[in-house]
Amino acid sequence: MAQYTQAYVVAQQTNLPWSLANSQHLLGRLHIVLGHYPTAEAHLRAAIAYGHQQRLHSIWLEASINLGEALRLQRRFDEAQRYYTESRQQAEALHDKFRRAQVLWAQGCMAEQRGAYAEAQAFFTESVTLGHPNLWVYLPPALGWALVGLGKIAEAQDYFSKVVTEPPTCYFLPVTLDAEVGLAYIAMLQASRTQPNAPEPVEVVFPRVYRHLAVTQETRTRIAKLAVALGVPLLDATPHPVGMVA
Repeated sequence: MAQYTQAYVVAQQTNLPWSLANSQHLLGRLHIVLGHYPTAEAHLRAAIAYGHQQRLHSIWLEASINLGEALRLQRRFDEAQRYYTESRQQAEALHDKFRRAQVLWAQGCMAEQRGAYAEAQAFFTESVTLGHPNLWVYLPPALGWALVGLGKIAEAQDYFSKVVTEPPTCYFLPVTLDAEVGLAYIAMLQASRTQPNAPEPVEVVFPRVYRHLAVTQETRTRIAKLAVALGVPLLDATPHPVGMVA
């Protein structure tokens, strides 16, 4: 956090438009990971304003996608959808397949969060067809959770396993931690923890991942909800303080 803040201070001193916009965008992205969603929203709106004013189309586009994420994580779905729609239109106008894939993945995450699992799978499938948007190491493996919601347990297990073991996602710790939670949950559903090479049980995985410093607040929120539903204690799980949104 200190490095990003210092970069913004330097950008203010030099008054370079690209540096100002990009540092605001990066601060916003970091605050999303930490769960400081209103703070993230403020930084991203500033980045969008700089980007629009200075015609920095790539920063405007990226910041708009991430503002949608900050809004959806505050459950402001209508506002988030507006930014996703604008971002997708801009990406199409720029013939930017990569950003189109990123927006589609973000829309899939929102659909999964709302429980619209079939809609989520459709967004994720279209995103992957364009080219998986691995721009950010914090991109959640929400396709697996959508498959769980649809009852496609074997497909979800295969997906989460690939996230954990195959590049590039296997190198992204926040992503693999979320996938580990998915594998533990599926193992519990299948009562397969006694089988050889079965994942650790949820009683072990949930607290371990919850308190991991590399995990995103979105994953912590998911763990907390599952833990309540399953009666899994998180009493020993004490992550660094972040703002949680139900």
